[in-house]
Amino acid sequence: MKVIITAGVLLSLSILSAAATSQDDAFQKIAGDYIEQYLQANPEDATELGDHRFDGQLTDYSPEARAKDLSTQKEFRDKLNAIDGSQLTGANNIDFRILKENIDYEIFRAEELKESEWNPLVYMQSLANSLYLLAARDFAPAEKRIQNLQQRMEKIPGVIAQAKVNLKHPPRVHTETAIDQTQGAMSLVREGLAPLLDQAPQMKNELAPLQEKTAAALADYKKWLQNDLLPRSDGNFRLGGEKFRKKLHFALASDMPMKEIIKSAQTDL
Repeated sequence: MKVIITAGVLLSLSILSAAATSQDDAFQKIAGDYIEQYLQANPEDATELGDHRFDGQLTDYSPEARAKDLSTQKEFRDKLNAIDGSQLTGANNIDFRILKENIDYEIFRAEELKESEWNPLVYMQSLANSLYLLAARDFAPAEKRIQNLQQRMEKIPGVIAQAKVNLKHPPRVHTETAIDQTQGAMSLVREGLAPLLDQAPQMKNELAPLQEKTAAALADYKKWLQNDLLPRSDGNFRLGGEKFRKKLHFALASDMPMKEIIKSAQTDL
C-alpha cells in the first residue's frame, strides 16, 4: 500500500495567491521537503512516479535506515503539528490533512506493522519492480536505462543480505509466494531484459556477466527461502483486530466502524 507517496505527489505545491497566509508558506516548504526526502528514501517509488533522479538506487532496509526513516517521519509530524491548519487557504487546507494522516500511517507501519521483519514479499516485489520499470518504460535512451539497470543489479545482493537478517517468522503463505516471485525475478533478469538490451548491442555483452551474477544471487536467495525461512514460517498473516482497524482507518481515510463498512458493501453488492 503506497498511500503516503500517492497523496504526497498530489500535493499542489502551486504558487500561492495574494490572500495566502504565512502558514501557507510554512506548509508549502514542509510539503516540498517531505516529498523530496521520501523520493530519495524510496527510489523505486520515484521511478514508478516518473522521477528518474534515483534510478540507480534501491531502498535501504537496514535497521539503521529504518530507524532514521522513522525519526524523519516524526520530525515532519512535529513540523506539521506546529502549523495552525485552520489558517491554511485553498488546496493547502486539504493537503495539510492528507499529508498529516499519511505521515501517521508511515509511523504506524514502522512502529507496529514492521512488515520488513515478517513479510518477504516486501523485498521481492520491490526488487523485481525496480528492474521491470527501467526495462519496460521507454522514458530515456536505452543506454541510460541500462546504466541504471546495472547499478541496481549491483545492489541486489545487498538487499538480499538485509532481507536474510530482517526476516524472522513470516506467515507460511508469504514465504511460499516469495519463492515463486523469486523464480520470476530470475527469469526477468535472464530473459525479460532482452528487448531493452537489444537496443544497445554494445552494452549487451558487457552486462551479461552481471546478469548471471544477479540471477545466481536470486537463486541462492530462493534456496534460503526454501531451506531456512520456510521451515520457520509459522507467523500469522492476520494482523489482529486492533492493528487491522488502524490500517483500515488509514486505507479508507475514515473511522466508519467495520460492521457499517460490511453492511454498506453488502448493500451495494
